[in-house]
Amino acid sequence: GGPGDAVAGSPSFVTRSREYALAVGGLTVHVQRKAVKLLRLRVRAPEGSLHASVPFRVSDREVQHFVLSKSDWIAQQQARCVALQRPPHAFLPGSTVPLWGVATPLHFAARGTFPEAGALQLPAESAVSPARRKAAVHAAYRQALKAEIAARLPRWEAGLGVKAEAWTVRNMRSRWGSCNVHRRRLCLNLRLVTHPVACLDYVLVHELAHLWVPGHDRRFWALVGEAMPDWQVHHGRLRQAGHDHSLW
Repeated sequence: GGPGDAVAGSPSFVTRSREYALAVGGLTVHVQRKAVKLLRLRVRAPEGSLHASVPFRVSDREVQHFVLSKSDWIAQQQARCVALQRPPHAFLPGSTVPLWGVATPLHFAARGTFPEAGALQLPAESAVSPARRKAAVHAAYRQALKAEIAARLPRWEAGLGVKAEAWTVRNMRSRWGSCNVHRRRLCLNLRLVTHPVACLDYVLVHELAHLWVPGHDRRFWALVGEAMPDWQVHHGRLRQAGHDHSLW
């Protein structure tokens, strides 16, 4: 199965079809029994509802067990649906945005003004419209991320025994990073700046490891694990969080 669905196997030869709702641990699953070989579970956007295509020979009890076994995955997918439905952020003075995993207030002030501790500092003239406020936040985000990459990348290059020829930052909707192996060039997602800095470290390690192993085989993950033993924690956090499109 692809993103947004989970699959289990079972034979089926009957050609009738019926639909009903099945309660599973506080969740409602919309079941459609049909002539298919695989039990397939989907989380539909934007509402996050659960839909199961079920072979006739699979019992409701088996469906319930399958759904319960996918509870973490379901929560992850539904959280992404919620994020997609958030209204665009207005970036008003005093409102907060995530910066390195911490809710950080926006402070618009004239240049040369003493900075407000713990706030994201933005030029006063950018407060005049939503578009300019958004652009100012993105510019501050980019500056913060680039500073952290410049500070942290050499450490991970040394640890992995590799050297990237260049790196860049892009605002990407799905991928956290990429590596052009032939050009030895890294690309990091601007949206990493909203997550704890350890998540940035994980993505740096992941992309640098591709300079040794282009694919994602056992050698690759062993290399990542050697450089960062707790990589799964940060990988899981990024998968669970998804992308808050209201900021972008």
